[in-house]
Amino acid sequence: MQTDTPLAADFERLRSAGSSLTLLRIGADVLQIVSGGDRGPTRFDLPLGELLLANGHFRHEPPSAAELENAIMVVEDTLAPVREHLAADSRLMSTDPGIRHIARAAGLAGSAGEFLTRDAIENAFGQLCRIALGAPRPTGFPDGNDFAARLLILREWTHHMDFDGITLAD
Repeated sequence: MQTDTPLAADFERLRSAGSSLTLLRIGADVLQIVSGGDRGPTRFDLPLGELLLANGHFRHEPPSAAELENAIMVVEDTLAPVREHLAADSRLMSTDPGIRHIARAAGLAGSAGEFLTRDAIENAFGQLCRIALGAPRPTGFPDGNDFAARLLILREWTHHMDFDGITLAD
């Protein structure tokens, strides 16, 4: 486990006594995860940031369907080893402003305490896929490959790590 005072401090502040928590932060070059319960947290820093993924796999704006598919495989492969190390029955939370941006794209206000469901994330990703196939971008749906990469990472995380959604926190 690596030490990162702000992420570790957020973990301790947000975890309730006797509960398990997984805290997620999507950075430019790294996906940071802290997960734990009463036995203490475990930290993971994965080479899976929004700009790293976007710059390495998206050649078009918006990304093409093939680019999205390729990026999905990369994300799945990167996430796979982490699942067995996550705290059992943990809540998924994030203080990440980028995830608030996803929540707004999914129709929420993006406020602390809101729960962004996996279904809402899937719907937003479905919209991104429709845009990749040539559909017009709906008013208010974010552009930029960094947003596309962030949404893809969160979608794959909730799906493959079996979280029903993510709670937004301050």
